[in-house]
Amino acid sequence: TVTYPSGPNVGLKPSIFGFEVCDVSAMAQADNFELNSEQTSFQREVDRRLDRALRANQGSGDAADGAREEAIGPKHRPVICLGPPGTGKTTVVGRSIRRAAKKGARILFALPTGQLAARMRNRFRNIDAVDVDTCHAAFQFESEEAETLGVLFLYDLVVVDE
Repeated sequence: TVTYPSGPNVGLKPSIFGFEVCDVSAMAQADNFELNSEQTSFQREVDRRLDRALRANQGSGDAADGAREEAIGPKHRPVICLGPPGTGKTTVVGRSIRRAAKKGARILFALPTGQLAARMRNRFRNIDAVDVDTCHAAFQFESEEAETLGVLFLYDLVVVDE
């Protein structure tokens, strides 16, 4: 799972979180499950960056200007979470997506296949702020790069689940 709070990301190394195998059956049941330390760190980082993106994109004045400057600074880079299937990566991202939507964020959730996109569309069907699509369609891979660069700037949070 890769999350990109919207903004420029030019050649910067990502923040990487690694997940170990854990029992995710309880996670699938509700939002109030207890996260392990790796999951908690990942969610905090995504939430911290989302909050900055919201200050930059929805705020005004000095706070918004400061958030924009921070977003283009050397510490702004993608957040990457790696781990085998069943470690809770997508489940933790789901919590961050729901939190983001409650804060008024615009979210893009891109997945590798139509089947996974359909599953996530169903999971987030009651949240209008979430656009769920395949990576191919979301990033308009068939179009010229100049035509598609603006897509990412429509969102406060971009999640790629590969």
